[in-house]
Amino acid sequence: MSVGYTEGFLDYAVERGCSRPSLLRVAGLDAAWFTGASHADRRVPLAGHLALVRQAALLLNDPAVALHWGEAVACAQISVVGAVGSASGTVADAFQQLNRYARLSFDFGEAPGVDRYGFERRREGIWMFDTRPHVASTIELTEATFARFAGGMRARAGHQVLRAVSLTYAPPAHEAIYTEVFGVPVQFGADRNALLLDPSWWEHTLAPTPRTTYRILTTHADEQLEVLQRTQGCRGRVEAVLRARLPEGQVSMPAVASALAMSRQTLLRNLQAEGTTFAQVVAELRESLAMHYLTERGATVQQTAALLGFSEPAAFSRAFKRWTGQSPRAVVGGARDDMRQAPVPARA
Repeated sequence: MSVGYTEGFLDYAVERGCSRPSLLRVAGLDAAWFTGASHADRRVPLAGHLALVRQAALLLNDPAVALHWGEAVACAQISVVGAVGSASGTVADAFQQLNRYARLSFDFGEAPGVDRYGFERRREGIWMFDTRPHVASTIELTEATFARFAGGMRARAGHQVLRAVSLTYAPPAHEAIYTEVFGVPVQFGADRNALLLDPSWWEHTLAPTPRTTYRILTTHADEQLEVLQRTQGCRGRVEAVLRARLPEGQVSMPAVASALAMSRQTLLRNLQAEGTTFAQVVAELRESLAMHYLTERGATVQQTAALLGFSEPAAFSRAFKRWTGQSPRAVVGGARDDMRQAPVPARA
């Protein structure tokens, strides 16, 4: 899941009365993931997001909290995917971009070439169906997504363009709330998860957006998609293990290979096939994390050295200077200077 998507729900739950620290603790999510200039582009485990939603449902005594969140918060507010869609020319264009970038919000490892959303024109209208797997165990995602689609389309059209909803799972205890949220017939136990749309909606023109804004959004989304695709390879799996083990200094190749249930030679071959080496992955990950800790989280040189698994700050400082050509203290000083020089908003 994207941190931005999960943070959107977290903010909503807190506004309704939940404790942020309590929700994060129960969900096993690190509060540091939700801080920093680029935090919205990070990823969190699907299990953590679902735990967050389910704990909020208990605390708020609202089993339909995902439906209510989807109804209340537009996609453009929580995801670059929604922002790109809103900046598209027509509804058809928006759905095309949605398929292109859907994995940025939540990724289920779909096979290449398989769209998240399919479309089928029938006599009764246009069916938009969700191809996402594991729906029965993640109905909160379906609830939030479909409610967000329904509310967004109704708001843009100025009238109801949704005609029906079909869902593969059995009716939940809060079945009656589905009709309240969608305002159309809802069928449970169907053969697919889908929304039936008024055909005229397909060519509906969205509010015009400057092309410069659209290019900025799609460029950022393309960059994030490239990062996501890269992390799904062997390198990404190695980095995931290293992130958990760096503070303990467990960065040896045999230890990482064992954690990935493969031999050292297999790990070596897989990384070579991706054009990198184990040492290079470790160094580049440490450099990236060091910059994040020093400039965004405000960690000291000593704290950063410990987080990255260095035996002493001096060894970290030497490595950092080798990576960047400057000392970590110079980077910390520069970040503080930037903060001091930032313009202060004038008082009203």
